[in-house]
Amino acid sequence: MSASVSLRANTGTDAGTESSAITGIDFISADNATNSLANRQANPIVIPVTGQHYSYEKWLTLKIDEAPDNEITNVLFWGPDNYPAGTEVYCGVTASGATPTEEGSTVATSKADTGAIETNKLTWDTGPLTSQGETTDFLVLQLEVESHASPGNWAQHTFYYSYDEI
Repeated sequence: MSASVSLRANTGTDAGTESSAITGIDFISADNATNSLANRQANPIVIPVTGQHYSYEKWLTLKIDEAPDNEITNVLFWGPDNYPAGTEVYCGVTASGATPTEEGSTVATSKADTGAIETNKLTWDTGPLTSQGETTDFLVLQLEVESHASPGNWAQHTFYYSYDEI
């Protein structure tokens, strides 16, 4: 039988509060798993006069909802390379949870537009993942907004993941 996996956001102390399955994230100034226009409007990232500001980190995992026949391996992540001027998404992977921050991330340090694109995918987890309820390592994403960014909401951007199932 094919595995079933879902994307989860992990918030709070040590990224220890796992959300239900999600289909999107907001890069905002709050540590939550909500994905809505109201959430983005209530928790915007301020464009700084100089320097940069950051969104709260997004700590994501894939969770096995239905176990594979054998195993899942080679979990990869990638995204677009066309972010609006004055913005950048950073990514990184870690096995250990930490409390999300809106300071510059110590995990999400690789530019997602060069280190996690289709031709240069980021290894999210090597596996093997075999059992229902198991999760991948944490994928950490963070948006950086610089002083020359334009105000307003981003257009939607699509990020991708893949895995091998045996």
